[in-house]
Amino acid sequence: MMNKVFVYGTLKSNQPNGRFMRDNSNGFAKFIGKGITEKRYPLVIIGEFNLPSLLKKEDLGKQVLGEIFEVDEKKTQWLDMFEDHPHLYKREIIRVIQVDSGDSGDQAISQRVQECWCYIYQQFEDSQIKPPFYDDYNSSGAHGLEYNQE
Repeated sequence: MMNKVFVYGTLKSNQPNGRFMRDNSNGFAKFIGKGITEKRYPLVIIGEFNLPSLLKKEDLGKQVLGEIFEVDEKKTQWLDMFEDHPHLYKREIIRVIQVDSGDSGDQAISQRVQECWCYIYQQFEDSQIKPPFYDDYNSSGAHGLEYNQE
Protein backbone atom coordinates (compact mmCIF):
# COMPACT_ATOMS: atom_id res chain seq x y z
CA MET A 1 0.00 0.00 0.00
CA MET A 2 1.24 3.47 -0.90
CA ASN A 3 0.75 6.58 1.22
CA LYS A 4 1.17 10.25 0.38
CA VAL A 5 3.36 12.23 2.75
CA PHE A 6 3.98 15.98 2.87
CA VAL A 7 7.46 17.06 4.01
CA TYR A 8 8.12 20.68 4.91
CA GLY A 9 11.51 20.70 6.66
CA THR A 10 14.84 18.91 6.58
CA LEU A 11 13.46 16.05 4.43
CA LYS A 12 12.76 18.34 1.45
CA SER A 13 15.03 18.14 -1.58
CA ASN A 14 18.29 20.06 -1.13
CA GLN A 15 17.87 20.14 2.65
CA PRO A 16 20.07 18.33 5.22
CA ASN A 17 18.01 15.10 5.30
CA GLY A 18 16.52 15.20 1.81
CA ARG A 19 18.76 12.33 0.70
CA PHE A 20 16.77 9.95 2.91
CA MET A 21 13.64 10.43 0.79
CA ARG A 22 15.51 9.18 -2.28
CA ASP A 23 17.34 6.37 -0.44
CA ASN A 24 15.53 3.15 -1.39
CA SER A 25 17.33 1.11 1.29
CA ASN A 26 14.85 2.49 3.84
CA GLY A 27 11.80 2.09 1.59
CA PHE A 28 10.47 3.49 -1.66
CA ALA A 29 9.50 7.15 -2.17
CA LYS A 30 8.42 8.84 -5.38
CA PHE A 31 8.38 12.64 -5.64
CA ILE A 32 4.86 13.66 -6.68
CA GLY A 33 5.24 17.44 -6.69
CA LYS A 34 5.41 20.58 -4.65
CA GLY A 35 2.53 21.51 -2.42
CA ILE A 36 1.22 24.10 -0.02
CA THR A 37 -0.93 23.45 3.02
CA GLU A 38 -4.59 24.24 2.48
CA LYS A 39 -4.81 25.76 5.97
CA ARG A 40 -2.41 28.08 7.73
CA TYR A 41 -0.11 26.60 10.39
CA PRO A 42 2.71 28.05 12.47
CA LEU A 43 5.99 26.69 11.13
CA VAL A 44 8.66 27.54 13.68
CA ILE A 45 12.29 26.62 14.26
CA ILE A 46 12.84 25.46 17.82
CA GLY A 47 15.20 23.76 20.23
CA GLU A 48 18.93 23.23 20.39
CA PHE A 49 18.85 21.35 17.07
CA ASN A 50 16.91 24.12 15.28
CA LEU A 51 14.13 21.73 14.28
CA PRO A 52 11.62 22.98 11.71
CA SER A 53 8.33 22.23 13.40
CA LEU A 54 4.78 22.51 12.12
CA LEU A 55 2.47 23.10 15.09
CA LYS A 56 -1.15 21.94 15.32
CA LYS A 57 -2.66 25.42 15.57
CA GLU A 58 -4.71 25.73 12.40
CA ASP A 59 -5.35 29.19 10.98
CA LEU A 60 -2.40 30.70 12.84
CA GLY A 61 0.75 31.31 10.86
CA LYS A 62 1.06 30.82 7.12
CA GLN A 63 0.31 28.33 4.40
CA VAL A 64 3.42 26.17 4.34
CA LEU A 65 5.28 25.10 1.20
CA GLY A 66 6.71 21.61 0.96
CA GLU A 67 6.93 18.47 -1.13
CA ILE A 68 4.54 15.58 -1.67
CA PHE A 69 5.89 12.05 -1.93
CA GLU A 70 4.21 8.73 -2.45
CA VAL A 71 5.82 6.22 -0.08
CA ASP A 72 5.52 2.52 0.57
CA GLU A 73 4.88 0.95 3.97
CA LYS A 74 8.60 0.39 4.62
CA LYS A 75 9.36 4.10 4.04
CA THR A 76 6.35 5.06 6.20
CA GLN A 77 7.73 2.93 9.04
CA TRP A 78 11.18 4.46 8.55
CA LEU A 79 9.70 7.98 8.62
CA ASP A 80 7.79 7.11 11.81
CA MET A 81 11.10 6.09 13.41
CA PHE A 82 12.99 9.11 12.03
CA GLU A 83 10.33 11.55 13.27
CA ASP A 84 9.89 9.71 16.61
CA HIS A 85 6.18 9.19 15.91
CA PRO A 86 4.02 9.57 17.97
CA HIS A 87 6.16 11.17 20.68
CA LEU A 88 8.14 14.07 19.18
CA TYR A 89 6.17 14.35 15.94
CA LYS A 90 2.78 12.77 15.29
CA ARG A 91 1.77 11.60 11.82
CA GLU A 92 -1.58 13.15 10.92
CA ILE A 93 -3.57 13.68 7.73
CA ILE A 94 -3.69 17.25 6.42
CA ARG A 95 -4.93 18.71 3.14
CA VAL A 96 -2.26 19.93 0.75
CA ILE A 97 -2.75 21.76 -2.54
CA GLN A 98 -0.44 20.29 -5.15
CA VAL A 99 1.05 23.22 -7.06
CA ASP A 100 3.18 21.42 -9.65
CA SER A 101 3.35 18.08 -11.37
CA GLY A 102 6.67 16.84 -10.03
CA ASP A 103 8.50 14.09 -11.91
CA SER A 104 5.48 13.02 -13.97
CA GLY A 105 5.09 16.22 -15.99
CA ASP A 106 1.30 15.68 -15.97
CA GLN A 107 -0.15 19.17 -15.73
CA ALA A 108 -3.63 17.71 -15.16
CA ILE A 109 -2.76 17.06 -11.50
CA SER A 110 -1.64 20.63 -10.77
CA GLN A 111 -3.69 22.57 -8.22
CA ARG A 112 -5.34 19.38 -6.92
CA VAL A 113 -5.98 18.95 -3.21
CA GLN A 114 -4.26 15.89 -1.76
CA GLU A 115 -4.76 14.29 1.63
CA CYS A 116 -1.27 13.61 2.94
CA TRP A 117 0.37 12.33 6.05
CA CYS A 118 2.33 15.09 7.74
CA TYR A 119 4.51 14.99 10.85
CA ILE A 120 3.17 17.54 13.35
CA TYR A 121 5.40 18.59 16.26
CA GLN A 122 3.92 17.54 19.61
CA GLN A 123 6.18 18.78 22.40
CA PHE A 124 5.62 22.50 22.39
CA GLU A 125 4.45 25.06 24.87
CA ASP A 126 2.21 27.99 24.03
CA SER A 127 5.23 30.29 24.53
CA GLN A 128 6.81 28.71 21.41
CA ILE A 129 3.84 29.75 19.25
CA LYS A 130 5.11 33.16 18.31
CA PRO A 131 6.50 34.81 15.20
CA PRO A 132 8.43 34.51 13.13
CA PHE A 133 6.31 31.94 11.33
CA TYR A 134 7.84 30.56 8.15
CA ASP A 135 6.16 29.50 4.93
CA ASP A 136 9.13 27.82 3.19
CA TYR A 137 11.82 26.21 5.35
CA ASN A 138 15.46 26.36 4.28
CA SER A 139 18.14 25.26 6.74
CA SER A 140 20.53 27.93 5.49
CA GLY A 141 17.90 30.65 5.25
CA ALA A 142 18.19 34.26 6.37
CA HIS A 143 16.88 33.25 9.83
CA GLY A 144 20.43 32.09 10.73
CA LEU A 145 19.13 28.96 12.50
CA GLU A 146 20.85 26.21 10.55
CA TYR A 147 19.70 22.67 11.35
CA ASN A 148 22.03 21.09 13.90
CA GLN A 149 22.36 17.32 13.33
CA GLU A 150 24.62 16.73 16.34
